[in-house]
Amino acid sequence: MLGIPGPMAGSAERVRGEVLRLVGLVLLVDAVFLGLFFAAGLDSASANLKLGFAIVWTVANVAAVVVGLNRVKAARSPRGR
Repeated sequence: MLGIPGPMAGSAERVRGEVLRLVGLVLLVDAVFLGLFFAAGLDSASANLKLGFAIVWTVANVAAVVVGLNRVKAARSPRGR
């Protein structure tokens, strides 16, 4: 607390790093899917194709978040140190 390093300082830094990794992974997934969306010309595709793409994109984001949150949880646990 107040910038004074203590026994939890390393753990807090590890958790912070994992949270930043999680945010970065979600941003990367979004950037890749946005790039694919426009590169494949899906902005003018049928509604069903757009829906299918959105479902795949959502599943990819959920997978990234689940993996990232599991890493954050592991970093927070005493065994994760």
